[in-house]
Amino acid sequence: MRKRSISSDLTISLISVVIITSIVVLFVNYYFISAKIKSELLAKANEYAGSLADTLSVPLWNYDTKNIESIGRTFAQNDLVVGLTIEDNFGKTLFKSLRRDLGQVIGKKVDIYYEGQSLGWVDIRLSSRHYENINSQLLMFGLMTMVTVVLAMLGATGLLLRKLLKNPIDELVMGIEKIADGDYHYRLGFTNKAEIELIGSKFSYMADQIRLRELNLAAERERLEVTLRSIGDAVIVTDVAGQITLVNQKAEELFRWSQREVVGEDLTEMLRFPDLSTRDVYIQLLKDVLQAGTPRRLETNIIMIDKPHSECIVSGSAAPILIGRDTISGGIFVFRDVTKEETLEKRLRQSQKMEAMGTLAGGIAHDFNNILAAIIGYTELTLRNTPEEHANWKKLSQILKAGMRAKDLVRQILTFSRRTEQEKTPLRIGSIIQEVLKLMRASLPATIEIRQSLAVPADTVLADPTQIHQVMLNLCTNAAHAMREKGGVLEVILSNLVIDQYSATRYPELTTGHYLKITVSDTGTGMDKATQERIYDPFFTTKAPGEGTGMGLSVVHGIVTSHKGLITAYSEPGKGSTFHIFLPLVDMACDNGRQPDIIIPLGAGEHVLLVDDEEMIVDIWKAMLENIGYRVTATTLSAEALTIFRDQPEAFDLIITDQTMPHLTGIELTREIVKIRSDIPIILCTGFSEAVTREKIKEIGIRELVMKPIITTEIAQVIKRCLEKCE
Repeated sequence: MRKRSISSDLTISLISVVIITSIVVLFVNYYFISAKIKSELLAKANEYAGSLADTLSVPLWNYDTKNIESIGRTFAQNDLVVGLTIEDNFGKTLFKSLRRDLGQVIGKKVDIYYEGQSLGWVDIRLSSRHYENINSQLLMFGLMTMVTVVLAMLGATGLLLRKLLKNPIDELVMGIEKIADGDYHYRLGFTNKAEIELIGSKFSYMADQIRLRELNLAAERERLEVTLRSIGDAVIVTDVAGQITLVNQKAEELFRWSQREVVGEDLTEMLRFPDLSTRDVYIQLLKDVLQAGTPRRLETNIIMIDKPHSECIVSGSAAPILIGRDTISGGIFVFRDVTKEETLEKRLRQSQKMEAMGTLAGGIAHDFNNILAAIIGYTELTLRNTPEEHANWKKLSQILKAGMRAKDLVRQILTFSRRTEQEKTPLRIGSIIQEVLKLMRASLPATIEIRQSLAVPADTVLADPTQIHQVMLNLCTNAAHAMREKGGVLEVILSNLVIDQYSATRYPELTTGHYLKITVSDTGTGMDKATQERIYDPFFTTKAPGEGTGMGLSVVHGIVTSHKGLITAYSEPGKGSTFHIFLPLVDMACDNGRQPDIIIPLGAGEHVLLVDDEEMIVDIWKAMLENIGYRVTATTLSAEALTIFRDQPEAFDLIITDQTMPHLTGIELTREIVKIRSDIPIILCTGFSEAVTREKIKEIGIRELVMKPIITTEIAQVIKRCLEKCE
């Protein structure tokens, strides 16, 4: 049997290899082009979905269905878009468009956020039909080209192999040996010697050597990858020029990269910073490591942009990669995301600051209220004995007015610190807001428009009407102040909200249940981030001197928190501000009728035992009580008061005592007195005390608790109530 020639076998083999290789390459190209199409479609889906989510955030927050539908129709007109669905968090479909189309369909579903709060989601689907048509045409063209090339090679290779095969074999064998031994610079020559079997053995030898080296390299790379994956921090490796050579999985997650897109790029260009000063700090770190070879650690945490409109706080360190002792071949940079830790620390500092301010407020309240009591009391007594036509009457009235303003300021401070008790009753918020807006309308310029939407199924909360009025007046006044120059719109909206286990993650300060949401927004000057971080700080204000004390939002925060609610704020410079207040609803009706005018009830000679360690307070109250018809026995010593009462327990109709006194406090004095006579009515007065609560004083036997400073009308009403209960 005649053997085929090497030339024939090689020709057939080569043509076969060319055909198979061409087919493989063609289909591999087709596969990768298809994969690229899918990747591009996915990227477009991500882009469209992300853009659509950003566009829909504000309309969905405001539940502007018309705007949402208009945006959806606009996106649905895109030839690539074959499906678009927009739903809110409650499962309601706000827009849906489906179109039958050919080709592969790529979908992307993205949550819609506003101010860090999830509102719903958008699902977009794109068709690859257009790209697949182009890919098919390229495939047909490639097949035709391959057939032409194969036919040309069929003739050419047969001729060339027959003439040239034997000449280079010996030289080829020698070259293969050198290459297999590691002499990769050797260039092959050509002779007419032929030893095919020897070529095969030498090729095998070369393959073994290369395979061994590749296995070693693969093992080293696998160990490196395992090491990098096990590191919990983001690791970036660069060459000496600062170009990225390797990143680990954590770095990809932190900076939203893929290793493929960043390898070979300048690290300073790939890291994104919110401002130049932060960027300069990092560039200096890079220079110290790659040029000076000095290991460095960031002295303070820095802010980086990890994705559009989002920032993360990172700590970092870096070290040079050295060859020998002195040659720098690159650098290794390690970053750790400490955003959560920084946020928790910031909240802790804010909480501690608010607690410290509350402690300070409680500490000064007692002494300051005693001073105010003297000012207000002496002024009231003097006014009662001064005719209105007297020249000093108006001046005294102004002193009394200023004293009352100071009294209200102290109450605001104690409200901020949540150290005062509020009388909460079922209250319809809508009527309170209407009163505030009516009051605001009379004082606002015509350039400010007031809009209100107060119709809700339920708006009854358990609250103090005076404090809720104060909250709304503060927020509306601040909004008006922000629009005083250019005018704008002040809008107040009421809505009902259910906080369930799912939505509670957005409002961790609130328990699950039904809430009334009060939204107060304006189109004024807005606030930057630095201002927003301090708006609840006591005495912080952006207003000019004389325009505000800086206590408004501090008091609002204290009131809302004391009502088991939550207040949030969102603002951008030049785009206005929006405040949201969440208060728990109660299923009760309330009466918001006005209280009748308060009159001063007079005494009928009842005997009052008065005790306070401040001599001025005793003098004022004694004169005050005697002016309204009571007999008064007064002392500045609580122990002496106990002795007086013990000697004549039936001689007194009422006892008025201060709480904070040396030797015996008001509560301790009360305990001793009720042992002697349990039916005696007792009024406890205090500027502030942690030990005093309404529940505690009732258990002891105290009838009434009065906060200093006290005015004549107030003490007269309290005494009258106590005496009537004894009859």
